[in-house]
Amino acid sequence: MEKYETWNWEQQQQYENDLDILYSHSVQEGLENNYSEDVATNGVGRYSELTRNGVENMILVLRKYFENDNGVFYDLGSGTGKLATHVALGTNMSKVCGYEYDPIRYKKSIKLLESIDFPNAKPKFINGNFFDYDLSDATIIYFDNTMFYDYMQQNPLSYEILLSNVKQNTVIVTKYQIPCINGITKQIKLQSSSGRHHGFYTIFESFSLDNNG
Repeated sequence: MEKYETWNWEQQQQYENDLDILYSHSVQEGLENNYSEDVATNGVGRYSELTRNGVENMILVLRKYFENDNGVFYDLGSGTGKLATHVALGTNMSKVCGYEYDPIRYKKSIKLLESIDFPNAKPKFINGNFFDYDLSDATIIYFDNTMFYDYMQQNPLSYEILLSNVKQNTVIVTKYQIPCINGITKQIKLQSSSGRHHGFYTIFESFSLDNNG
């Protein structure tokens, strides 16, 4: 996408065209994504992602945070990279980063970057465990905690590991509400391919493991 000083109709058209390219990519495409039935049954091959409308609604609802030119966005469990790429195309965030543990989905996200030009920050994708990384510069964190919710409830110290260096007033967007987060929490429409259409965002203040009961 060509960079413009102000968002105008021509840039909007480029933006829509780039989103068409972005959402034409499928997690099922490519021989590297042909999980066997037994692997898929065990959860490794299962995959859900926010839809185009879901991402657009998140950006709209949290517009004042996404309009921060010094903002930093993290996608924890970034899959094939669509969410982070969409954010990089549609906002002025200074840094957009996704962490993905599965090497197949990570490779898909790297391949996706080759098909799109970015007017501002180009997203960075890292193949690794997001529990191992510093999130202290984040202003917005997206975490689809659907697959992690039961585990983290049973292992409350995982919350401390994940959130220990997150600063106050960071926006944390999740599918399931994290009970140990203290802050202002509101429900948000997050349409996803799995059929679950709602999530939450919290303006983070602190966390307390006592909230887990």
